[in-house]
Amino acid sequence: MDTKYFFIFLLVCGVADAKDINLADCSYDILIQQDKVYWCLMDKYQQSVLELRYEEHSAEKRLKQYDDKGKRGRNEDGSIDYEPYVHLARTTFPELHRSFILYREKQCSYSSLSDGALPGYRIPITSLYCKIDMNISQIQWIKKFI
Repeated sequence: MDTKYFFIFLLVCGVADAKDINLADCSYDILIQQDKVYWCLMDKYQQSVLELRYEEHSAEKRLKQYDDKGKRGRNEDGSIDYEPYVHLARTTFPELHRSFILYREKQCSYSSLSDGALPGYRIPITSLYCKIDMNISQIQWIKKFI
């Protein structure tokens, strides 16, 4: 099965939706043990990754729809009349994703290690909290601006 269709299948079934990603479900008060908190956060992280990929795919489709280079006719000097900013956004969008992933990994690594030596699963847990928050903020940014 093609991975694109797998992501769409998961999203249609309601597995990943940014508004459903509630980190309060993974609190220590509810789950008590660190390993249960870790695996709960890992599930939330996977949901946020699927939702981010879905939003990026939707944004690419929207950019492709509005990138009408060559379809709007010609200027008086014979050049093609089109909006170059939409075309530029469409061509640089994959680089935005790669840059975000690198930034997220470095930022979350720094923030989790800046807490010092923590026992048990504490460093991966703080890293997952960071990654989930950054994915959700990126999803909201894509929905709002693209």
